[in-house]
Amino acid sequence: MTLPVPVPDESLLEYPLDHFSRHYRVFLAIERARRAGERFRILDVGGKAGLTERFFPADEVTVVDVLAGSDVVTVEPGAPLPFADGSFDIVVSFDVLEHVLPDHRAHWLSEVHRVASEAVYFTVPAGHGAVTQMEERAASFYEFVAGRHHPWLSEHEELGVPSTNFVAQELDRTGYRTWERHSSNPLVSWFDVLVSGFVRDQARDVVAEPGSLRELNREFLASDEREPGYRSVFASARSDLRWLEGLRLSSGDSFGVGIDTVMRDVHSVIVELRRRAEEARARAERAETDVARLLADLREATSAVAERDSVIDARVRELEATRQHCANLVEMRDSAAVERDRLGRELDRLNGMVIVRVARRLSRTVQEPQP
Repeated sequence: MTLPVPVPDESLLEYPLDHFSRHYRVFLAIERARRAGERFRILDVGGKAGLTERFFPADEVTVVDVLAGSDVVTVEPGAPLPFADGSFDIVVSFDVLEHVLPDHRAHWLSEVHRVASEAVYFTVPAGHGAVTQMEERAASFYEFVAGRHHPWLSEHEELGVPSTNFVAQELDRTGYRTWERHSSNPLVSWFDVLVSGFVRDQARDVVAEPGSLRELNREFLASDEREPGYRSVFASARSDLRWLEGLRLSSGDSFGVGIDTVMRDVHSVIVELRRRAEEARARAERAETDVARLLADLREATSAVAERDSVIDARVRELEATRQHCANLVEMRDSAAVERDRLGRELDRLNGMVIVRVARRLSRTVQEPQP
């Protein structure tokens, strides 16, 4: 399928459908309204990602956001936009209103219309029960495949999506000549494409990107206005109705080709993931067997070591007893040597006394006269 107005850069078709479709619907309306030589001052409210600048490279695009970033005008949540009335020809905003605190939403709508001199375009999830149910299902699926909560779906649940009636009432208060609402992203198809993207994100090496996305983005547009839709595209014109005319799409129903392409990809991903899961399970079973064998070997080795340690302990005790016995013998030897020395000295003393006595007796015998 050929797009009604070509995108300025073919790589934009590689963006996920949820991002591409909402930007392209607004891009299409503005390009259809553009007169020869016109160059617009465009304000993107909440567009820190910078996608609007890629869709409108010839225009002067300013980005304002509560999140700081390069070339981004930063504002506090709920604060007035830091621009004078009518500072921009066009104000755009993509799926931002539902992330604004409920008490600030009326002020937000008033501010984006105040700073626009010609037109305002913004997208927001349609505020009805079917959308809530689909988002809950999508959030559950994401948590299943990713193991964590989905960031923006969780915030939708926390803050609540503004109802279409609320938005309509606030647009009537802006003082603009007229406004229109158009449906975008047929709900069931939006869900199928979104969850297939969740699968893609978890298996990027399995899916051939981005060819199928390019085809899907082209095919989806042909039936993007079918009800019930996931998303609403609102357009407000201060005076010139040309800003509204470009939002209307021609009839057609070629979306099935695109969704079939996506679901074929998803099916191939699931098949591949199942194959990998089976391989992983087989590896896990082999690893479990190897671990069991190693544990048995470890238990056997531990038993052998314990037995060897027991023998070593007994030998150590024997050696300690022998060492103690030797120490006792050395002590007895040393005591015997001391006693020997003492007895030797005593013997020497006694021998000396005997010699003295014998000598005295001999001396007396010599001195006595012979009868």
